[in-house]
Amino acid sequence: MPWADTAGIEVSPNALAYFAGGLAIGRSPDSISARASGMVASSPSAPLLGQTRDGMSETLYGYTLGGGIEVKAGGGLSLRTEYLYDNFGHADIAVGGAGFGGTIGELTTNSFASPGNRIEYSSQAVRISAIYQFADNQPLAEYVTESDWSGFYLGGGLTMERHRLEFLNGINRLSMTNHLTDTTTRFEPSQEYEGDSVGGHILAGYAHQWGRVVVGAEGDIEIGSTFSRDPNRIEAYYGSTIGGPECLNNPSPGSQAVPTGHFGCVGHRQNFGEVKTYGHIRAKLGYEITPALLAFVTGGVAIGRSPDYFSASASGFIASSPSAPLVGAATVSRGDLEQTLYGYSIGGGLEAKLSRHFRLRTEYIYDDYGSFETKPIGGAGFGGTIGNLTTNSFVSTGNEFDLSSQTVRVTGIVQF
Repeated sequence: MPWADTAGIEVSPNALAYFAGGLAIGRSPDSISARASGMVASSPSAPLLGQTRDGMSETLYGYTLGGGIEVKAGGGLSLRTEYLYDNFGHADIAVGGAGFGGTIGELTTNSFASPGNRIEYSSQAVRISAIYQFADNQPLAEYVTESDWSGFYLGGGLTMERHRLEFLNGINRLSMTNHLTDTTTRFEPSQEYEGDSVGGHILAGYAHQWGRVVVGAEGDIEIGSTFSRDPNRIEAYYGSTIGGPECLNNPSPGSQAVPTGHFGCVGHRQNFGEVKTYGHIRAKLGYEITPALLAFVTGGVAIGRSPDYFSASASGFIASSPSAPLVGAATVSRGDLEQTLYGYSIGGGLEAKLSRHFRLRTEYIYDDYGSFETKPIGGAGFGGTIGNLTTNSFVSTGNEFDLSSQTVRVTGIVQF
């Protein structure tokens, strides 16, 4: 929540470019923790097992800097588009640490993890605002009071997109059965993934005005708007580093399905290559609120690309003293799967005139490509019985997916 003073320059009688700076107020994370756990085996010794974890929120104060453009639309109404950077500096939050170690056979392990007691927090934001100014006695300049939205136009600007990919017939499950207590714990993580991208776009269109109604058509090309889930990412895996899988279960020796003296961690990962938005072909219907402000809705075709590869991986270890640990890993993948997708696009927004030939547009777009299929990819699993614990896990991306995206765009437009 920023509080800021502003200083601006009048670009035209109806447009203000400004700089803002002031106080930002935020909150630190409510949970900061450090974890250290692991398994070390040295045949014929029993495995060395252990886990410790330690685990807050307070109000933070910092500075905010930013800038943007504010355009008068008439009748006391203005449209503002701005960028803000908030920095809360360093904060002292004592957390502590966690360690794992010991000696087994000829091997001594000593590990420690702590987030320390100082954190640094910052954020970036793009905001779109409609502002009403009371007792606005400043008339719009004459050239903007002319009602003229007709003609060809070109534009370009910033794209901020959130992609969503769902694995409709994928499998991602884990069960752990404790034969001593005859209890089973099951894990079924979500198979819906979301990711953000920032890029640009260019567009061209034509509009014609009848009274206060504006009808037109336009096409655009998106630049750099992609989202992927990288299988090559190396992740901490309880003392080791393994590419890919994430731990599905909380490997607490005291959990329901994992009795004392046992330790388990099983990881799954579903991966995919780049999802990409190519662009749109849309019809546009607008209504002139004032001679300088147009509200509009759009509808048409969205064109995108499916991921070029999919993969699924599973790995893990289960230890039960004094038995030797159960360890395994498997991965399946398939590439050259990209295909062009067509879906529907709906949206809406506002356009404000900065001058007779230049406009600022802010809009929201929702694209839905529905479901699509690829060639079968297969699956990977890990499991078995050790001591009194039976583990059964399997992961697969399936071959049917659902893709959609939500987009906010800021566009500068030149009308001929």
